[in-house]
Formats: sequence, structure tokens, C-alpha cells
Amino acid sequence: MSFRRRVFETLTNPAPGDRLGNGIFAGVLLLIVVNVLVSMLETVPALGTRYPRFFFWFEAFSVAVFTIEYVARLWSCTSDPAHSHPVRGRWKMMLQPMAIVDLVAILPFYLQVFLPGMDLRFVRVLRLFRIFRIFRAGGLAAGVGILATVLRTRRSELIATFTIMILFVTLSANVIYLAEHRAQPDRFASVPDAMWWAVVTITTIGYGDLFPVTPVGRMLGGLLGFLGVVMIALPIGVLGSGFVEEVERRKSAAAPLSPLCPHCGLDPAAPLAAPAPLAGTPPEALDASP
Repeated sequence: MSFRRRVFETLTNPAPGDRLGNGIFAGVLLLIVVNVLVSMLETVPALGTRYPRFFFWFEAFSVAVFTIEYVARLWSCTSDPAHSHPVRGRWKMMLQPMAIVDLVAILPFYLQVFLPGMDLRFVRVLRLFRIFRIFRAGGLAAGVGILATVLRTRRSELIATFTIMILFVTLSANVIYLAEHRAQPDRFASVPDAMWWAVVTITTIGYGDLFPVTPVGRMLGGLLGFLGVVMIALPIGVLGSGFVEEVERRKSAAAPLSPLCPHCGLDPAAPLAAPAPLAGTPPEALDASP
């Protein structure tokens, strides 16, 4: 195996018995998790203002590791037949979703260094992309792949479900507007305002900023709150059943094929045994049988 191929397999999908590759892969994932935790702790005023140098140098170290990993992956990806072309192959690698996430995750540091006057809120939004690098872990990546397959195969059922929910929210907003507009003209001033109430009610969140006061409005609110549980259960049921079916399908595809006949339970490749003699057959008849 060439050194380029070795680097690519180590950074993308190391073999189960590869201690060095799995160690590097686990180390990068651990650094990603620590980065997410440190980014959250940096927002604590007592820590962010007291230890600014620690947070800066930790981010610099992390970005250096992530940059080396990103560049090494682009350099070694040509050893893969799917990215063998030195230009188109690397460009194809850079356009992959997780490669884009990796690039966006290291951009905030360089933007702060080379563009010090940039709005820090924009930089913090870009830092959030580091969280998505967690999905590069083998188990999580497989789970995300299953979910993507379920969304693709069940898209017609999901579209129908969300269409019903949108129609139900629109109808409820119009009815509650007619019932509450005179009693609360400042709160239910328009149908879009009422749609906010319908959304938070049908999702059973209920912030309490908008609520009906008329008898008709309260009856509608109670009915909508009850039906909201049913409406939310529709897409959850579609996704849940599709997820289970996809997991079972992948398990069946990965399981080795059984050599036994599904009808009789025998191995078709095994030699047939001689039939047992009938009771009362004389010995000379057995010796004469072919």
C-alpha cells in the first residue's frame, strides 16, 4: 500500500484492526468534542474574560490540527478510484457535504486573523459548524445515512403529512382570528399573528404570549391542543416506521445467506442419504439393491 493510500484510509475510514488509523481517527473526533465544549464555555462571561489567551491558543492548536487533516485528505484523495483525477477528483472531494463542513469549521479563525474588523456574530455562527463534524464518526454517519434514506423513500408520505398540517394551521388561524379579533385587536391583529398562536398550540409548546379569551376561542384552543398531539404523531410515525424498516433491510442485506432450503430445511449441496429399508425386507434383497 502506498503512503498516499495509507493516509487517505487513515483519515477517512480506517480498518477495524488498524490501531494507528483508529487512534488518529478517535483523536480527531475527541478534539472535535472538546472544541464544542470549549466553545460553549467561552460564552460564560466569568471564563471568557478571565482566560482569553487560553481560548485563543486552544483554538489556534485545534485549527492547526484540523487544517493539516483537511489538506492531507485533499492531498491523498487521489489514491481513491472515485477521486483519481488530480484536479477534478480533489474538487469533487471538496464539494462533499462533510468536506464543506470541515472547511467552514476552520474558516472563523482565519477570518479573525486576516479580517480583524469582521462582525464576531458571523464568526460565531460559522463556529457552530464544528458540531456537525461529530457525524463523521462511524456509527453516527451510518445513522445519518439511514435517516437520509428514510427521508428520500418516504418523501411522498411526509409531504402529504406536512401539507395536512399546514392546511390545518391555516384554517385554525382564520377561525381564531374571527373569534378573537374584536376581543383582542392588539394581539390577534391579523391572520399571520393568529398563525403564530396556531403553530405554538398545535405543536403543544404554548408560550403563553397569545391565548384566547372568548368562549369560542377557548373551545377552539382546547380542540386544537388535543388534535395537535395527533398531528405531531403523524410525521413521527412515518419516520419511525421507515427508520425501523430501513434498519431491518440493511441487516438482512448484510447477513450471510443461509444454505438451507426454506421449504424443507435441508442443505441442497449435501449428498442425499440412502433411504432406510422397509420393515421386514430380507437381507438378500438389501444386498441385491443397487
